[in-house]
Amino acid sequence: MLTVETPGNMRGLRLVVYVRVSREDERPENQKCAIFRWAAVMKRELICQRIREVPARLKAQGKYVGRSPKWSEATRRRIIDLMKKSFTLKEAYKLTDVGYRTALKYLSKGPEYLKARLSTAR
Repeated sequence: MLTVETPGNMRGLRLVVYVRVSREDERPENQKCAIFRWAAVMKRELICQRIREVPARLKAQGKYVGRSPKWSEATRRRIIDLMKKSFTLKEAYKLTDVGYRTALKYLSKGPEYLKARLSTAR
């Protein structure tokens, strides 16, 4: 029997490990290494489990999980307003920190962009 005190943030937790020794692992150093390998694998499993639980919990709460999108309604309104003030799309996208292709993709779906584009062409 070997009792291992865990350091750090797991203070107060005592782990008791019973080790069955085979012939090649009779030396105490080999026993300790085997125990620490097992502890490392178990700690890694706990960390992985905790990491998998967080996105699942956030999704259950209805929160957005993942990279947040740069495109929003406010960005769309800002680009259209800039275009109404006689900016080109290339000038407007640089001011809003959205890529040109992204702006073109989302704006080409709406009629307001076409109206703003026609008003700047005159």
